[in-house]
Amino acid sequence: TKSNKLKTTTDFLRMQASSSDEDALGVSASSSASPGTHKVKVIALASAQVSVSNGRASQTDPVYGDGTFFLNIDGVDHPIDIGAGTGYASTLEGIAQAIRDQDLDVTADVVDTGQDGAQRYQLVMRSKVVGDDGAFSLTLDSGNAALDTLINEVDANQRAPGQNAHLQVNGVDVYRSSNSISDAIPGVTLDLKAQDAAKEITVVVTTDAEETSKQINDFVEA
Repeated sequence: TKSNKLKTTTDFLRMQASSSDEDALGVSASSSASPGTHKVKVIALASAQVSVSNGRASQTDPVYGDGTFFLNIDGVDHPIDIGAGTGYASTLEGIAQAIRDQDLDVTADVVDTGQDGAQRYQLVMRSKVVGDDGAFSLTLDSGNAALDTLINEVDANQRAPGQNAHLQVNGVDVYRSSNSISDAIPGVTLDLKAQDAAKEITVVVTTDAEETSKQINDFVEA
């Protein structure tokens, strides 16, 4: 049984990978990786979009009237209705609830910032999907001036963009919707942690002598 683990190179040899900057790029290697040196630049991290409104003094004042706005996700418009006959109050919390109940890839909450006065409550919308596919925008279809102002604020105020990870591997641009990338270098997983377009990180893949010798020791002991 122990000798069966020594039959093939992929079973017998264990590989390891190291990064010249573990704080920016973590790496690991499987037995299918090949020894070598690679140059990597982390240009941008993948992120999920977060957009917010300006502050409001109340989350329960019905100041937004009857209206409809469109939540556009990945090119598809989803109408959101508030006000009379919709079941959703014309308040900040009512708008957030109307968005949540659509069960889309974007959710919304009213955040109590703890600030006094007109800056206390903010409408915060965030995508559940990391990357370009989760990007969203808002446009007003019908409604009063207060609703128009709120929609425009959220649409214009991105705290985090919905974007894919962008890195260069040996000079080749690579884009992925995750910060854990396992198909840019065969057999190597790259975990993106911090972006710096000017910094070149060296990834070295070598044989893991300690793990390989352990396979032999297990056979000898058996």
